[in-house]
Amino acid sequence: MWFSMLFVPVALAQEDLSAALVEKGKPSWEPKGKALETYGRGDTKRGTQAWDEAITILVESLQDQPGCGKCLQSLGRSLNGAERFDDAVLVGDHLAKLFPDHKEGSYIAAVAQTRARRPEQAVAAWDKYLVIDPASVYGWHERHLAYLRLGEPDSAEKVVDGGPASLGEGDRACFKTEVALSRGSVDDARLAFGKCLEGGDTDVKRMVEGWLLLQEGKIGDAQSKLAQGGAENDTRLSLAMVRLSEGKYEQSINLTTKLVTDASWALDGQLAHARGLYGQGKVDEALKVLDQVFTRPGWEAEHPKYTRNDVILFLASPTRAKDVCVEALALKMLVLTGKGDAAGAEALRVAALKVHGEHPLLAATPPAPAPAAPAPK
Repeated sequence: MWFSMLFVPVALAQEDLSAALVEKGKPSWEPKGKALETYGRGDTKRGTQAWDEAITILVESLQDQPGCGKCLQSLGRSLNGAERFDDAVLVGDHLAKLFPDHKEGSYIAAVAQTRARRPEQAVAAWDKYLVIDPASVYGWHERHLAYLRLGEPDSAEKVVDGGPASLGEGDRACFKTEVALSRGSVDDARLAFGKCLEGGDTDVKRMVEGWLLLQEGKIGDAQSKLAQGGAENDTRLSLAMVRLSEGKYEQSINLTTKLVTDASWALDGQLAHARGLYGQGKVDEALKVLDQVFTRPGWEAEHPKYTRNDVILFLASPTRAKDVCVEALALKMLVLTGKGDAAGAEALRVAALKVHGEHPLLAATPPAPAPAAPAPK
């Protein structure tokens, strides 16, 4: 789809990456000699999120000491920070090959596949990681979510039923809650969540509760829980939704402007941005977002292909991708009607019905605004 182009990584020059992956002599985890100094500088840059500078210096440290484990680890983390996910996978796999008893390489690769929104590859990557660290609730949770993003709750449920003994009953209940949400079974999710509170991973419990509250329509409470769980994009979007409901459009735009930059692929983030612009009276800007994202040429064929992997709040509803598209089409109908193009709005409604079928938001074209009264003479 069109937004897949946004995730082509900004790769390092091939010779630089090759220099970082040289195998020479026996690898050592700790940096030594000259590499100790370059690693220190590069890792400090990583800590300040100066990703490009960190990458350059850390590649140099690996030229000073090929096979330096800590250098590769910091380089992989920096590549993930810079959203150079393909390179991060290469570095993570290389690190795992050199140090098979360390979990860091597999973790870097798994995080890269997850953040690149490649759920099939993410499942396989987390499988490798969990061989080394089978007690990681976080790792099992990310693997579980990858299956849900794929729309495979049955496969995800196997984590609940067949996971290792290291997963406590509370952890399994959290996973079960998410499976129920992915199927739209809010009552089952709420029932399972009682045991989820006994889980061991605090962030997971908070995120699960946030997603449950979203499906229950308690957006403000959901936003608070998602923020406590560290789900950054989920938090920003749900807070923007709260601000939209309050009519605080400028605040919502401030939130979604960063969101559509950091997660330009997210349909629900783009819709929230367009709604904020429209609410603030920036009608042409809102229309531009809608045209670029939701009604591009060929949108009729694209919309049915969207999945829960194309929205941030994918556990808010099993049909969220479709619902977001319909809401965007309804908003454009409203914009066109307000601009006096009732015929265009009706044509869009007819096209939307063919793509999405009957939907309350597509029941009728919004009425055209009444003409302004003539000014008194």
